[in-house]
Amino acid sequence: MSVRAGYDGFFRMEEWIPVFIHVANEGPAIEGELRITINNAGSEKLTYTSPVSLPTKSNKRVVMYVLLPSFRSRITVHLYDDEGNRVHSANSELLKVINSDELLYGVVTSDPSEFSVLENAKLTYKRASAAFLTLDELPENGVAWRALNVVVLDDVDTSQLTNDQRQAMLNWVSDGGQLVVTGGAGWQKTAVPLADILPVTVTGSQSIETLPALETATNQPFRDPGPYLVAISTLRNGELIFHQDGLPLLARRSLGRGSVFFLAPDPKLPPLADWDGSVAIWEAVLSQISSTPFWRNGVQNMYAAGTAVTALPSLALPSVPQIALFLFAYVIIIGPVNYHILKRFNRRELAWLTIPAIIIFFSGLSYLVGNQMRGTNIILNQLNVAYGQLDAPTMKVQSIIGLYSPQRHTYDLTLPPNSLIRPFDYNFGTTISGGNIRDIQYSNNIIVNDIRTDISEIKTFLADTYIPAPNITGQATIINKNGTLNLEITIQNNSDLTLENAAILMGSTAYSLGHIPPGSSTTHANTFTTSLTSPTYTSFAPLSENAHILLGTSNYYSDREVFPRWQLLQAIETSSRFPGNTLTANNDRITLIAWTNQTLMDIQPDTNNYETIGTTLYLLDIPLTNTFVQTTDNTQSVTIDPSLLNWRVLSNSTVYEINIYNLYLDNGWVQFSYKPWDIFKEFQAEELIIVVESSDVTLPVSVSLWNWEQRTWEELENLKPGANKINNPAPYIGPGNEVQIEIRATTGGVSIDAIYPLLTGQIKN
Repeated sequence: MSVRAGYDGFFRMEEWIPVFIHVANEGPAIEGELRITINNAGSEKLTYTSPVSLPTKSNKRVVMYVLLPSFRSRITVHLYDDEGNRVHSANSELLKVINSDELLYGVVTSDPSEFSVLENAKLTYKRASAAFLTLDELPENGVAWRALNVVVLDDVDTSQLTNDQRQAMLNWVSDGGQLVVTGGAGWQKTAVPLADILPVTVTGSQSIETLPALETATNQPFRDPGPYLVAISTLRNGELIFHQDGLPLLARRSLGRGSVFFLAPDPKLPPLADWDGSVAIWEAVLSQISSTPFWRNGVQNMYAAGTAVTALPSLALPSVPQIALFLFAYVIIIGPVNYHILKRFNRRELAWLTIPAIIIFFSGLSYLVGNQMRGTNIILNQLNVAYGQLDAPTMKVQSIIGLYSPQRHTYDLTLPPNSLIRPFDYNFGTTISGGNIRDIQYSNNIIVNDIRTDISEIKTFLADTYIPAPNITGQATIINKNGTLNLEITIQNNSDLTLENAAILMGSTAYSLGHIPPGSSTTHANTFTTSLTSPTYTSFAPLSENAHILLGTSNYYSDREVFPRWQLLQAIETSSRFPGNTLTANNDRITLIAWTNQTLMDIQPDTNNYETIGTTLYLLDIPLTNTFVQTTDNTQSVTIDPSLLNWRVLSNSTVYEINIYNLYLDNGWVQFSYKPWDIFKEFQAEELIIVVESSDVTLPVSVSLWNWEQRTWEELENLKPGANKINNPAPYIGPGNEVQIEIRATTGGVSIDAIYPLLTGQIKN
């Protein structure tokens, strides 16, 4: 028996990883199971199993999926026979952890030796690693692909991908993955089976003497002389990143939130092999990886998740007035009423019988009411969060599952094979727990075996899957009208769902759309201003801060129907405002948020005596386009509103709760990077104003700009509150119109209301 875990041994903590197990049997036939046991928080253990049938002279391959809550050096797999005897054990190779700020390539190629360049292509990631895989090591479950940032398919026969592998790959791309398909001599076996998702139509290959456009674009001369073998294609759907006189060299198309690239040259051959410019090509791929807001990373707050899924309105406790009324009736009947009745019949000596009888009656009544309130059916509660994009075919779903049992019992739960599930303990805030279950079994379906429940107990689980997206279309367009930027959004609900409390989230601000019934459409318009007196606060918890809009009420604490939705918002949102250089505010995403009373996952208990209730929160990105009106000189002058800038923290010292608005400096400093949304690729800044707003008119800070030509920070002279125009802006405007600003406190305790650049320039048509 041999075990291969993760992606070439790489894995991410708290992300599902595949475990590939090869079992050969030369002895007597065995009917048994494979087991993997993972130690979780404290002394709890979670066991994953898969049944296996091993006739004599058999050789089988089994794939299981596990979740590692912390670092593990190896994964051990045990084989047990049908009598519970351990037959064999095997360990995986040493595992290597990939942190959240590190990059992981998955490379399927006939020759891994020529892909060492990938370790140098990392952009702002701390480290890049390449996992070299075979085609059959690409999982059939899309959830397990999330550890990978980029997948490269090079010189391999992609027709060998199973339907489940192909669907898992498409789900991963739709969720933000970057897929690179290469050309060269092997273009037919690699590209043709994937022709329907490529940005180009490939027609053949050809030797080309020189590719000067690629040398110019990367500013790196080729090491090896031509001719160079290149796949010949025409652009079909997407854009050209690099091309030679219109011949695609690197082309890209969007697929949901991700991208599919076609790289025409063979990366193992000249000119790309051992060429310094190759890094620029791979970093062009990496530049399409969009950073995600915190709330797109799934459940973060386990306590809030547990509170949400266990807050069943039908099982709510009696209110304080109801309990008070019951106690009042009890006291009145056992006291004055009982006394007056006995006195009237002159039988007060019977009080020793009537008082116990009244006590027994009210006790029985309390028991009957309580038993009725807890019900007789088990309840399966699903709180789903669906992440996707309006033009994507599928969406990612994470489901918080609560299994309520009115009595002490043991249950099984069955889920579809394209999903993954684990128990969690919200009381201790752990993302994984033993959950009082026997095991999670991988067979034709996913089965959680022997879930042990007590009376009126709710067991909690987290499940992940991908499902088809609802038929909802829409578009967000930024229009330049006489130098003023306007946003126009259209949403068309072609599904059979009523989208409740629909809203548009842009940056940190939500705009209500109301309910959107099936078959109806709605629009929203917004004008961007560049007012220096009313900046838009950038929040790292926009869902919570706009809860009154997203929930349709401010009374979400006491409303039993709305409270679980409020807790669900809390569960998926976390505010990371601690010192560090990883904070970003990428606002170039406009999201449709809406609710439905709907279940998304097909989860079946092993009993017919149950009811299912569900709530789904949709978070669907809206495709963003532009309409820039033509002018006679083929240019348009425009000022980029601060809300149309992405910003991130480059570095800082002793600054907490970092934000470009409401920033507090206590003898510390912060370096920010600002860049217009990607939709402004054709924008060229010509004027630069640095805005520093503060209630302290003395402004005890120094502000410096990064000089891209001199590669150094230069302090601004004569800094004043408000707008500070830069007379010679060119050295301070970098690639993509990026501006970097450093602000330092020259004395302790300085409050900055806002700091950002205003960029004015031309949009080339």
